[in-house]
Amino acid sequence: MKRLLRREIIVGFALVIQLLWLFVTVEYLSSLFAPIAFVVQVASIVALLIIINKDDDPAFKLPWAIIILTAPLLGGICYFLTSQEGAVRLKEKLYMDNQKQVFAYSKGCTELTLDESHQYLAGQFRYLQDKGFPVYKNTESKYYGMADDAFTDLLQDLTQAKRYIFLEYFIINDNSMWQEILEILE
Repeated sequence: MKRLLRREIIVGFALVIQLLWLFVTVEYLSSLFAPIAFVVQVASIVALLIIINKDDDPAFKLPWAIIILTAPLLGGICYFLTSQEGAVRLKEKLYMDNQKQVFAYSKGCTELTLDESHQYLAGQFRYLQDKGFPVYKNTESKYYGMADDAFTDLLQDLTQAKRYIFLEYFIINDNSMWQEILEILE
């Protein structure tokens, strides 16, 4: 515990020293280059106005506003590098393109149609299909509370698959379970 505490104090002290050095350097250079300092101030005000006018959570906007007001150049650069709006849009586009390819590939499956006696289910299935999740005939779902409970059934289903294997996971750990699944997929 003492060792950890000493490390935290040393790292914190070094971080404060670096931030002070950066602040002093920026202030010194801005006094030497007044036109550049003016442009940086205008850019920071524009960045601040962009942040304030966004529909984000105020708890997200306030820290960025403080950072940009205290260190305009560094704060503005950090904000624009970490805002990730363009990256998020690009990821969404790539995901949607991938989904279109998957659904185009799976068009050979027979889609489910329900007669008038199942109006409630038909409405839910239409909603799912409109959102890009086709529902197929001769399929079933089973709920597993824990992934460990599903593992033996998953391995059996993977070995019996003939045409398609669709897997979607939030987290994959490189452990013995994943290695068994990967072996079947390969």
